[in-house]
Amino acid sequence: MTDILFASCDGLPALDEDSAPLRDALTERGVVSRVAAWDDPSVDWSAARVVMARSTWDYAERREAFVAWAERVEATGVPLWPDAQTIAWNTEKSYLRHLAAGGLRTVPTVWVDPQDDPAAVPDRIRDRGWDDAIVKPQIGVGAIGLRRFTGLAGDAAQATGMVEHTRELLGAGGAMVQPYLPGVAEHGELSVFFAAGRLTHAIRKRAAAGDFRVQPEHGGTHELVRPERDELDTATWAVAAVAARFGEPPLIARADLVADLEGRPALIELELIEPRLFLRGHPEATDAIADAVLERLAVLR
Repeated sequence: MTDILFASCDGLPALDEDSAPLRDALTERGVVSRVAAWDDPSVDWSAARVVMARSTWDYAERREAFVAWAERVEATGVPLWPDAQTIAWNTEKSYLRHLAAGGLRTVPTVWVDPQDDPAAVPDRIRDRGWDDAIVKPQIGVGAIGLRRFTGLAGDAAQATGMVEHTRELLGAGGAMVQPYLPGVAEHGELSVFFAAGRLTHAIRKRAAAGDFRVQPEHGGTHELVRPERDELDTATWAVAAVAARFGEPPLIARADLVADLEGRPALIELELIEPRLFLRGHPEATDAIADAVLERLAVLR
Protein backbone atom coordinates (compact mmCIF):
# COMPACT_ATOMS: atom_id res chain seq x y z
CA MET A 1 0.00 0.00 0.00
CA THR A 2 1.12 3.53 -0.66
CA ASP A 3 2.20 5.21 2.57
CA ILE A 4 2.25 8.79 1.30
CA LEU A 5 0.46 10.17 -1.71
CA PHE A 6 2.14 13.50 -2.41
CA ALA A 7 -0.12 16.17 -3.85
CA SER A 8 1.60 18.23 -6.52
CA CYS A 9 0.39 20.05 -9.62
CA ASP A 10 0.44 19.46 -13.37
CA GLY A 11 3.55 21.59 -13.77
CA LEU A 12 5.49 19.45 -11.27
CA PRO A 13 4.54 15.82 -11.92
CA ALA A 14 7.54 14.53 -9.95
CA LEU A 15 7.49 17.21 -7.19
CA ASP A 16 9.69 20.28 -7.18
CA GLU A 17 13.44 19.76 -7.33
CA ASP A 18 13.89 20.70 -3.68
CA SER A 19 11.42 18.04 -2.53
CA ALA A 20 13.14 15.21 -4.41
CA PRO A 21 15.78 14.72 -1.66
CA LEU A 22 13.01 14.37 0.94
CA ARG A 23 11.20 11.72 -1.08
CA ASP A 24 14.48 9.85 -1.61
CA ALA A 25 15.20 9.97 2.14
CA LEU A 26 11.76 8.60 2.89
CA THR A 27 12.23 5.80 0.37
CA GLU A 28 15.48 4.86 2.13
CA ARG A 29 13.45 4.58 5.34
CA GLY A 30 11.02 2.15 3.73
CA VAL A 31 8.25 4.64 2.97
CA VAL A 32 6.33 3.89 -0.22
CA SER A 33 5.16 7.04 -1.98
CA ARG A 34 3.78 8.34 -5.24
CA VAL A 35 2.85 11.72 -6.66
CA ALA A 36 -0.37 13.04 -8.19
CA ALA A 37 -1.74 16.44 -9.18
CA TRP A 38 -4.16 17.68 -6.54
CA ASP A 39 -6.80 18.54 -9.14
CA ASP A 40 -6.62 15.25 -11.08
CA PRO A 41 -10.19 13.85 -10.90
CA SER A 42 -8.99 10.30 -11.57
CA VAL A 43 -6.94 10.04 -8.38
CA ASP A 44 -8.27 7.95 -5.50
CA TRP A 45 -6.89 9.87 -2.53
CA SER A 46 -8.24 7.27 -0.13
CA ALA A 47 -5.82 4.67 -1.53
CA ALA A 48 -2.95 5.91 0.65
CA ARG A 49 -2.32 6.00 4.37
CA VAL A 50 -1.62 9.73 4.22
CA VAL A 51 -1.99 12.52 1.67
CA MET A 52 0.69 15.18 1.92
CA ALA A 53 0.60 18.50 0.09
CA ARG A 54 4.04 19.29 -1.24
CA SER A 55 4.24 21.09 -4.62
CA THR A 56 0.71 22.45 -5.07
CA TRP A 57 2.08 25.71 -6.39
CA ASP A 58 -0.86 26.58 -8.64
CA TYR A 59 -3.44 26.83 -5.85
CA ALA A 60 -3.37 30.63 -5.80
CA GLU A 61 -5.22 30.72 -9.10
CA ARG A 62 -8.03 28.54 -7.68
CA ARG A 63 -7.87 28.81 -3.92
CA GLU A 64 -11.52 27.92 -3.30
CA ALA A 65 -11.18 24.76 -5.39
CA PHE A 66 -7.98 23.86 -3.54
CA VAL A 67 -9.61 24.26 -0.12
CA ALA A 68 -12.60 22.21 -1.32
CA TRP A 69 -10.21 19.49 -2.49
CA ALA A 70 -8.58 19.40 0.95
CA GLU A 71 -11.98 19.04 2.59
CA ARG A 72 -12.90 16.18 0.23
CA VAL A 73 -9.67 14.35 1.00
CA GLU A 74 -10.33 14.60 4.72
CA ALA A 75 -13.89 13.41 4.20
CA THR A 76 -12.49 10.07 2.96
CA GLY A 77 -10.99 9.50 6.39
CA VAL A 78 -7.41 9.65 5.17
CA PRO A 79 -5.16 12.07 7.11
CA LEU A 80 -4.14 15.14 5.15
CA TRP A 81 -0.89 16.94 6.00
CA PRO A 82 -1.41 19.79 6.60
CA ASP A 83 -5.10 19.43 7.38
CA ALA A 84 -7.87 21.27 5.56
CA GLN A 85 -8.31 23.80 8.36
CA THR A 86 -4.65 24.79 8.17
CA ILE A 87 -4.82 24.96 4.38
CA ALA A 88 -7.83 27.28 4.49
CA TRP A 89 -6.06 29.52 7.03
CA ASN A 90 -2.62 29.62 5.42
CA THR A 91 -3.66 30.12 1.78
CA GLU A 92 -4.76 33.69 2.56
CA LYS A 93 -2.07 36.01 3.85
CA SER A 94 -4.58 37.57 6.19
CA TYR A 95 -3.26 34.97 8.65
CA LEU A 96 -0.56 37.59 9.28
CA ARG A 97 -3.28 39.77 10.79
CA HIS A 98 -4.05 37.06 13.32
CA LEU A 99 -0.40 36.56 14.22
CA ALA A 100 0.16 40.31 14.58
CA ALA A 101 -2.94 40.61 16.79
CA GLY A 102 -1.35 37.99 19.03
CA GLY A 103 1.74 40.13 19.48
CA LEU A 104 4.07 38.67 16.87
CA ARG A 105 6.24 41.22 15.09
CA THR A 106 5.21 41.25 11.42
CA VAL A 107 5.93 43.60 8.54
CA PRO A 108 3.53 46.58 8.84
CA THR A 109 0.71 46.16 6.37
CA VAL A 110 -2.22 48.12 5.01
CA TRP A 111 -4.92 45.58 4.21
CA VAL A 112 -7.21 46.29 1.27
CA ASP A 113 -10.23 44.00 1.18
CA PRO A 114 -12.73 43.57 -1.68
CA GLN A 115 -15.22 45.98 -0.09
CA ASP A 116 -12.59 48.73 0.25
CA ASP A 117 -12.15 51.64 -2.16
CA PRO A 118 -8.81 51.24 -3.99
CA ALA A 119 -8.78 54.98 -4.75
CA ALA A 120 -8.21 55.61 -1.03
CA VAL A 121 -5.07 53.48 -0.87
CA PRO A 122 -2.48 56.19 -1.75
CA ASP A 123 -3.80 58.41 1.04
CA ARG A 124 -3.75 55.50 3.49
CA ILE A 125 -0.12 54.88 2.53
CA ARG A 126 0.85 58.54 2.86
CA ASP A 127 -0.76 58.60 6.30
CA ARG A 128 1.73 55.89 7.27
CA GLY A 129 4.59 58.00 5.95
CA TRP A 130 5.49 55.48 3.26
CA ASP A 131 6.80 57.05 0.06
CA ASP A 132 7.99 53.71 -1.35
CA ALA A 133 5.67 50.72 -1.09
CA ILE A 134 5.03 47.18 -2.28
CA VAL A 135 1.57 46.03 -3.38
CA LYS A 136 0.87 42.31 -3.57
CA PRO A 137 -2.10 39.93 -3.49
CA GLN A 138 -3.51 38.44 -0.31
CA ILE A 139 -3.65 35.11 -2.12
CA GLY A 140 -0.47 34.40 -4.01
CA VAL A 141 2.78 32.48 -4.25
CA GLY A 142 6.29 33.66 -4.98
CA ALA A 143 6.42 37.22 -6.28
CA ILE A 144 3.45 36.86 -8.63
CA GLY A 145 1.37 40.02 -8.61
CA LEU A 146 3.95 41.96 -6.60
CA ARG A 147 4.71 45.53 -7.73
CA ARG A 148 6.70 48.38 -6.25
CA PHE A 149 5.57 52.02 -6.35
CA THR A 150 7.92 54.87 -5.49
CA GLY A 151 7.66 58.62 -4.96
CA LEU A 152 4.10 58.36 -3.74
CA ALA A 153 4.24 61.70 -1.97
CA GLY A 154 4.45 63.66 -5.21
CA ASP A 155 4.27 61.37 -8.24
CA ALA A 156 0.66 61.25 -9.44
CA ALA A 157 1.44 58.59 -12.04
CA GLN A 158 2.81 56.24 -9.38
CA ALA A 159 -0.23 56.81 -7.19
CA THR A 160 -2.54 56.13 -10.12
CA GLY A 161 -0.62 52.97 -10.93
CA MET A 162 -1.00 51.82 -7.34
CA VAL A 163 -4.76 52.36 -7.47
CA GLU A 164 -5.09 50.45 -10.75
CA HIS A 165 -2.96 47.54 -9.57
CA THR A 166 -4.81 47.36 -6.27
CA ARG A 167 -8.14 47.30 -8.13
CA GLU A 168 -6.90 44.35 -10.20
CA LEU A 169 -5.88 42.45 -7.07
CA LEU A 170 -9.20 43.08 -5.35
CA GLY A 171 -10.86 41.09 -8.08
CA ALA A 172 -8.74 38.10 -7.04
CA GLY A 173 -9.42 38.26 -3.33
CA GLY A 174 -7.73 41.31 -1.85
CA ALA A 175 -4.49 43.25 -1.71
CA MET A 176 -1.90 44.13 0.89
CA VAL A 177 0.48 47.09 0.90
CA GLN A 178 3.75 47.12 2.79
CA PRO A 179 6.60 49.62 2.96
CA TYR A 180 9.55 48.91 0.73
CA LEU A 181 12.25 47.63 3.08
CA PRO A 182 15.78 48.62 2.04
CA GLY A 183 17.13 45.90 4.30
CA VAL A 184 15.83 43.22 1.92
CA ALA A 185 18.07 44.41 -0.91
CA GLU A 186 20.97 44.86 1.52
CA HIS A 187 20.66 41.85 3.82
CA GLY A 188 18.23 39.56 2.03
CA GLU A 189 15.43 37.49 3.51
CA LEU A 190 15.94 34.80 6.13
CA SER A 191 14.01 31.54 5.90
CA VAL A 192 13.93 29.39 9.03
CA PHE A 193 12.66 25.83 8.67
CA PHE A 194 11.00 23.59 11.25
CA ALA A 195 9.86 19.96 11.24
CA ALA A 196 7.29 19.10 13.91
CA GLY A 197 8.34 22.25 15.75
CA ARG A 198 12.07 21.49 15.67
CA LEU A 199 14.58 23.68 13.86
CA THR A 200 16.09 21.91 10.84
CA HIS A 201 18.01 24.61 8.95
CA ALA A 202 17.98 28.24 7.88
CA ILE A 203 19.01 30.01 4.70
CA ARG A 204 19.50 33.61 3.72
CA LYS A 205 18.08 34.48 0.32
CA ARG A 206 19.53 37.43 -1.56
CA ALA A 207 18.18 39.30 -4.56
CA ALA A 208 20.12 39.71 -7.78
CA ALA A 209 21.86 43.04 -8.29
CA GLY A 210 19.34 45.78 -9.04
CA ASP A 211 16.35 43.68 -7.85
CA PHE A 212 14.59 43.22 -4.53
CA ARG A 213 12.89 39.88 -5.21
CA VAL A 214 14.77 36.99 -3.62
CA GLN A 215 13.06 34.10 -5.42
CA PRO A 216 15.33 31.87 -7.57
CA GLU A 217 13.18 32.50 -10.65
CA HIS A 218 14.14 36.18 -10.37
CA GLY A 219 17.84 35.48 -10.04
CA GLY A 220 17.94 35.21 -6.27
CA THR A 221 20.59 33.13 -4.53
CA HIS A 222 20.81 31.56 -1.08
CA GLU A 223 23.28 30.31 1.48
CA LEU A 224 23.01 28.18 4.61
CA VAL A 225 23.23 30.35 7.75
CA ARG A 226 22.79 30.27 11.51
CA PRO A 227 19.97 32.60 12.65
CA GLU A 228 20.67 35.29 15.21
CA ARG A 229 18.96 34.88 18.56
CA ASP A 230 16.25 37.47 17.90
CA GLU A 231 15.58 36.00 14.45
CA LEU A 232 15.20 32.50 15.83
CA ASP A 233 12.95 33.76 18.62
CA THR A 234 10.61 35.44 16.12
CA ALA A 235 10.45 32.36 13.88
CA THR A 236 9.91 30.02 16.83
CA TRP A 237 7.14 32.23 18.22
CA ALA A 238 5.36 32.11 14.85
CA VAL A 239 5.44 28.31 14.75
CA ALA A 240 4.37 28.11 18.41
CA ALA A 241 1.37 30.33 17.60
CA VAL A 242 0.33 27.86 14.90
CA ALA A 243 0.72 24.95 17.32
CA ALA A 244 -1.50 26.75 19.83
CA ARG A 245 -4.11 27.45 17.18
CA PHE A 246 -4.31 23.96 15.66
CA GLY A 247 -3.30 21.72 18.55
CA GLU A 248 0.11 20.52 17.38
CA PRO A 249 3.20 21.92 15.65
CA PRO A 250 3.00 21.92 11.86
CA LEU A 251 4.81 19.01 10.26
CA ILE A 252 6.73 21.40 8.00
CA ALA A 253 6.95 25.16 8.44
CA ARG A 254 9.03 27.91 6.92
CA ALA A 255 9.15 31.31 8.60
CA ASP A 256 10.38 34.10 6.32
CA LEU A 257 11.88 37.08 8.13
CA VAL A 258 13.15 40.48 7.00
CA ALA A 259 14.56 43.52 8.75
CA ASP A 260 11.71 46.01 9.18
CA LEU A 261 11.98 49.79 9.06
CA GLU A 262 13.48 49.74 12.54
CA GLY A 263 16.01 47.09 11.57
CA ARG A 264 14.37 44.41 13.73
CA PRO A 265 13.42 40.94 12.44
CA ALA A 266 9.78 40.77 11.38
CA LEU A 267 7.75 37.96 9.89
CA ILE A 268 6.84 38.59 6.26
CA GLU A 269 5.39 35.15 5.56
CA LEU A 270 4.77 31.81 7.28
CA GLU A 271 4.47 28.93 4.82
CA LEU A 272 2.84 25.75 6.12
CA ILE A 273 1.52 24.07 2.98
CA GLU A 274 4.05 23.82 0.18
CA PRO A 275 7.17 25.81 1.04
CA ARG A 276 10.25 25.44 -1.09
CA LEU A 277 12.59 23.55 1.23
CA PHE A 278 16.02 24.25 -0.27
CA LEU A 279 17.18 20.73 0.62
CA ARG A 280 19.68 20.17 -2.19
CA GLY A 281 23.12 19.92 -0.66
CA HIS A 282 21.75 19.87 2.90
CA PRO A 283 21.50 16.18 3.87
CA GLU A 284 21.21 16.82 7.62
CA ALA A 285 18.12 18.98 7.10
CA THR A 286 16.68 16.40 4.72
CA ASP A 287 17.16 13.65 7.29
CA ALA A 288 15.61 15.75 10.04
CA ILE A 289 12.45 16.39 8.03
CA ALA A 290 12.26 12.77 6.86
CA ASP A 291 12.54 11.58 10.47
CA ALA A 292 9.72 13.93 11.51
CA VAL A 293 7.51 12.53 8.75
CA LEU A 294 8.37 9.00 9.86
CA GLU A 295 7.41 9.84 13.44
CA ARG A 296 3.99 11.08 12.33
CA LEU A 297 3.51 7.98 10.19
CA ALA A 298 4.38 5.73 13.12
CA VAL A 299 1.52 7.18 15.15
CA LEU A 300 -0.90 5.92 12.48
CA ARG A 301 0.26 2.30 12.66
